[in-house]
Amino acid sequence: MNKRLREIEARMRELRGMLTGDGECNLDEIEAELNKLEEERSAIQRRQSMIDRMNAGNGNPMGEITGESAGDSGSGETRMTAASAEYRDAWARWMMGGQMTQEQRDVMAQVNPELRAYTHTTENTAVLIPETVVAGIWKRAAENHPLWAAVRKFNVRGTLTMKKHTGITAGDAAWYDEATPTADEQNAFAEISLTGCELAKAVTVSWKLRAMAVADFIPFIEQEIGERMGAALGTAVYSGKGKPGASQTFKPEPKGIKTALLAQTGTPQVVTYTAANGMTDTILRTAMAKVHSSLQGGVTVYCNNTTAWTVLAEIKDLQKRPIFLSDNITEGAVARMLGKSVVVDDAMSDGEVLFANAFAGYWANTNQDMTMHTEEHVKARETDYMGYAIVDGDVYDEQAFALVMPSA
Repeated sequence: MNKRLREIEARMRELRGMLTGDGECNLDEIEAELNKLEEERSAIQRRQSMIDRMNAGNGNPMGEITGESAGDSGSGETRMTAASAEYRDAWARWMMGGQMTQEQRDVMAQVNPELRAYTHTTENTAVLIPETVVAGIWKRAAENHPLWAAVRKFNVRGTLTMKKHTGITAGDAAWYDEATPTADEQNAFAEISLTGCELAKAVTVSWKLRAMAVADFIPFIEQEIGERMGAALGTAVYSGKGKPGASQTFKPEPKGIKTALLAQTGTPQVVTYTAANGMTDTILRTAMAKVHSSLQGGVTVYCNNTTAWTVLAEIKDLQKRPIFLSDNITEGAVARMLGKSVVVDDAMSDGEVLFANAFAGYWANTNQDMTMHTEEHVKARETDYMGYAIVDGDVYDEQAFALVMPSA
């Protein structure tokens, strides 16, 4: 039995590597296989859990969460995690305030050890969201905001600090005569520190609505939390203000690409146009040339829906040919322009176009996994569900981007 569990875990790691890697993969096939593996693993774990409880020789008649069963008997193979199907089902019951079996309570306690002090209440208690539900929330966020979907993401708890090379101040390659020693190279580095910003979204649900089926509850939470958190992330990755300075009062948020480019001395990665002249083919080509040549292969063009269809679709080149072409487009794109896919992201402002190799140029980190908090309002007969995560992001390489925008 343990051998089969190890095989399942190994295969799930392989699938996870396929999803997080750069290669192409069939999402439908991976999802189908993942569901089958989860079902098989759940059946094995339930069976082992029953064996462990019978071997223990005693139960817990008070129904309290103790964490002493359901795999907590010293067998690492049967311990539940936030990725297990059992936890997903128990979590939904917990969130909905429904009746739970002792096994479901034990599963909740294994993943959330702090719950061992609680018995029958979920009021004001934070629990880890199942990995499949978190994936659904992030997936919905990515579907609505493709720029956020494209950036490079990490899951490092706490602070993620990175060094980035900004230039060679001395000792670059040069020509020498035989008698002259080679100069020592001196490099300049900058530091990015992703310390984390609090992101939260609350959804208020009536008790009548909360009585929905478990199968309906999880998609409901994914949609409500995912869409609004996604909107916040989509806006932040483009125009987030970053961390406030000593004299500033805004709330901390990831630093956006637009914010970083406008903060550069002389704004070398920004091209502006006047309202009188409008956006032109020449303006767009000038911006495209500002993306470093080594990063051109991964460039996508981002703009909002209004800009795509009322501005870019009207632009012609010097030979009066349209540059906004709707043939041979890739999935998720609305057109091709200058050989690049045009993707709509409504987090952007009207009249702005971003040329971006987002994966190479922007790094984001989830500093703390997403949790769900609940609060009951008895008189109003409502329950608040609040999704909470700590996320941060910043531009890693400004030369991966070029921004076209109206002049002030």
